[in-house]
Amino acid sequence: MTNPAVEQLYDRKAIVDVIQRDCLGHPGSSGVLVGAQKVGKSCLLGHVWSLGSKRRETLFCQIDLFSLEATGFTDNSFLRLLLSELQDSVSRVIEESESSEATWQAGLAESVILASTQELAGLQQVLDLIQAVLDRKKPLTPSDTFGVFNGLRKINKRVMLIIDEFHRLLREPGSQIVSSRSYAVPAAKGKF
Repeated sequence: MTNPAVEQLYDRKAIVDVIQRDCLGHPGSSGVLVGAQKVGKSCLLGHVWSLGSKRRETLFCQIDLFSLEATGFTDNSFLRLLLSELQDSVSRVIEESESSEATWQAGLAESVILASTQELAGLQQVLDLIQAVLDRKKPLTPSDTFGVFNGLRKINKRVMLIIDEFHRLLREPGSQIVSSRSYAVPAAKGKF
């Protein structure tokens, strides 16, 4: 099923090209999309999501600001939401990989099968790490996620985090998330 909002992306070719090159391309970088209200940022993020969902090396996560607001604007709530989203994303990739494993074995060379099974094993290890971090009772800090993201790096996976309405985090009274330098994001390259 296609997203009708994505199909109506008419005059955004230049920005989509920059996003594909700088954020979705290899090795990828961080970026921030800033614009006035009602100019189509959410639609554009939906389009980026659909582009990225076809890329095996990228795990897409989206943080819903309303969920974050309900749990409090803290590092702990942000990290728990991020890890839960990442857990869902990794689980989807594992399911898709396991369902196509028979196809790999029937049609691919032994070296490709080995690489695919190693990736699958690495994803399962990351999934276990995520669960272990989420099971901790103490509040999470960014350093608690190192093992998860390092595990993803080892199997050549990266995470694309999409946060619509990010500006609300900047303005939220008492928000402890953006007060931390851990989440500093450089501006995307290119002119939008």
